[in-house]
Amino acid sequence: MQNPRGFDVITYQQLPNNGLYIRVQVTDQTVTLQNVYQSLINDSWINRFFAQCDWMQTSVTARVTPTIQQIASDFNNGANPTINSDTGEKLVSEISRRTLVEDYNYWDMPIAELFKQKKDGNPGFDFHTVTSDGILLMFGEAKYVANTTAYNSALNQIGEFIDARKDMMDLFEIERFMPSQTPLNNANNNIKGYVAAFSTNGAADNYIISKVIGHKNYCMLSHYPLFIAIAVDL
Repeated sequence: MQNPRGFDVITYQQLPNNGLYIRVQVTDQTVTLQNVYQSLINDSWINRFFAQCDWMQTSVTARVTPTIQQIASDFNNGANPTINSDTGEKLVSEISRRTLVEDYNYWDMPIAELFKQKKDGNPGFDFHTVTSDGILLMFGEAKYVANTTAYNSALNQIGEFIDARKDMMDLFEIERFMPSQTPLNNANNNIKGYVAAFSTNGAADNYIISKVIGHKNYCMLSHYPLFIAIAVDL
């Protein structure tokens, strides 16, 4: 039976301290590209999160529309899209986010690019979610580098974002998407987690895990309540 989303979890492994390693394999690249494209341009979440406020729906739609148009352009309007510098990072981000939501019952909210006000430089984390128990707000960063395993870029970026307090800056913009105030209050008290999502070039799990846990930022990240490394085989 064909996998309708085109990707599957093939490895789930605990890491030292509070670390977790998940490997996702794209089983059908064409199906995955089409599926992720449709997922990214689907704006039904606007009504789901803002159903009681007409002016908010209007405002969010106005903010989101240009981004969706750009995504459509990047993905060639869904007609035979390819993996490249424009689509690769979005694929890693959305595949990782949906894996957590669909396979492990994490909170479902759109990737940050769809609702964040654009700023100069790197605006912050790529996606956010909440653990299935509603306790931990997870800050996700996705990296795509062609023909390599991009763990280094992802872990470095998370460390830089923590130093710059970009996780705390994000709270203002993601508050309306939260299931409750609990994960926000916990994050404010340093009870939070991080997700490093990155493309791989088919390297073995043992190799990737050794590189992740040997990274200079791993000890720091894995001492938060939860740190997840998601390797995505594109």
